[in-house]
Amino acid sequence: MKWRPAIVVFVIMAAWSAAHAEETLFDGNITHGWFFGPAWKMTSLNGETTHLSGGRGAWIINHTYMLGFGGYGLDSEKEAPGNASRILGRTGLEWMFRYGGFEFEYVSKSDELIHWSAYCLVGSGSITYSDPDDHNFDMDDNVFIVEPAVFATINLTKWLRGGAGVSWRLAGDVDIPGLAEDDIGGPSAMIELRFGKF
Repeated sequence: MKWRPAIVVFVIMAAWSAAHAEETLFDGNITHGWFFGPAWKMTSLNGETTHLSGGRGAWIINHTYMLGFGGYGLDSEKEAPGNASRILGRTGLEWMFRYGGFEFEYVSKSDELIHWSAYCLVGSGSITYSDPDDHNFDMDDNVFIVEPAVFATINLTKWLRGGAGVSWRLAGDVDIPGLAEDDIGGPSAMIELRFGKF
């Protein structure tokens, strides 16, 4: 019968498709979680050791992949670089730095008491000069930030984790008097708390 060859071809194609199933990043049952929490960094800005505070939050996929956002900044304004004051013809200038962006993190064996992870932030930052004696003066510069990091995390409870790590902040497009990319970029030591469903 004429239709039998068609059936044979169909069966062969179906068997081949089953044997060569599409591969995907996430397979089977996918688990979901989340976390948020505060973070603190010890770093160097313009050659001065200082600290940044901020926070992170993320969606957790299969206890392994985290997609989220983070933001960090100086707690208070700092004295602006001396050459910035000279260039702009002002004394007593202060400056502020904040940055944030999208973060992707890979976590290894998150069910173990102490485990490691690696993540990278890609985003932007803002450098602002202000004059305490002249509230009409304000100069801003938007910069590009990339910051890879490695972390060690400890599972404190089912809903709380603590971590510590190191990162390296890379800055680009710095275009403001008195500061350059190397003044904004550099290493950081970081600690954080994570509250959530892991």
